[in-house]
Amino acid sequence: MQQEMAETMDWLDRARTQARTSLADARRSVWQLRPPDLERNALPDAIREAMERILAASPVEAEFELLGEPRTLAAKTEIELLRIAQESFSNVSKYAQAAHVWTALVYGSDTVTLSIKDDGVGFDPSVPPTSRFVGGGFGLTSMRERAQLIGAKFKLNSAPGHGTYISVTIPVVGER
Repeated sequence: MQQEMAETMDWLDRARTQARTSLADARRSVWQLRPPDLERNALPDAIREAMERILAASPVEAEFELLGEPRTLAAKTEIELLRIAQESFSNVSKYAQAAHVWTALVYGSDTVTLSIKDDGVGFDPSVPPTSRFVGGGFGLTSMRERAQLIGAKFKLNSAPGHGTYISVTIPVVGER
């Protein structure tokens, strides 16, 4: 009984921390400031840290892979890529019922690609989000819009029983 109580208290502490962090991020977003993760870290570390923080209260095992030589991107690009990653991790935590999530950030010679894949329940992308989720399901819409804001290509692949894969690829020719 005491172990269950300790586990419950630990979970509540993590949930409170997540709520405080999310509120702080929302406030910064409203004022269009850099998210705290990007104030402290380069983009790869910010994405890894967000992944660990958001998925900490869930049973999902998460892996992060960095490929290529990281370089600083335009502030707006980094902010939107981080926000897309955060929304994707939040979706995995809330809806995917996944055991694993794999994240890759790939710095190519003329593109940067963020890929996130889970082995969860998946869904039919042709069904409107309002039919799938209580409260509307604006996450995928906001990810698409964020990708569009930075001139990135957004891909989504999912099917019931087959998990979900998203990728965001942005050209970065001449950006250093």
